[in-house]
Amino acid sequence: LALKIEDLKVKSADLPAQEAKLAAFRQKIPAQPELPSFIRSLSSIADKSNVVLVSVEPQAPAALSVPEAEAPAATTEEGAAAPGTVTLNTAPPSTVQYVQAQVSITGGYFNAEQFFTKMEGLERAFLVTGFDINPDTTPEAAPGDVVTNVQVRIYFAPLPADAATPAPSASAATN
Repeated sequence: LALKIEDLKVKSADLPAQEAKLAAFRQKIPAQPELPSFIRSLSSIADKSNVVLVSVEPQAPAALSVPEAEAPAATTEEGAAAPGTVTLNTAPPSTVQYVQAQVSITGGYFNAEQFFTKMEGLERAFLVTGFDINPDTTPEAAPGDVVTNVQVRIYFAPLPADAATPAPSASAATN
């Protein structure tokens, strides 16, 4: 028991550092989609890039799929699995989810390029899955303006059900 207590004391000394790492992770991949915050970030970099953020069209959240991993099975000359070999046929379930969204901006080509560069500096974890750039043919467009549509996956990781609800306190348990 004394060894267990000592081990827990050592681990608890490292707890603040681990909590700081978790907080940094949650900055990049929050527990909820937090789309308003992401859109405000996009709006800010659009202003700094001198482009107009026309729209952000999110879709419903989806679970990130993890492909199944299979280790090559060692076989005998007869084709049977060799003794002592292990085949991995299931991947652990992923708790990471994403929201697919289309972001549309208008402005000059080089300003759109600057918008992309500034997107790379966002703290939030996301993936650009595609984009297209076309001439802006609207009457109010300046010569050389383009319409840029960017498809992104915005990641989030909901907390497990047991971690989302705090454990009852000692005083609540005795009432």
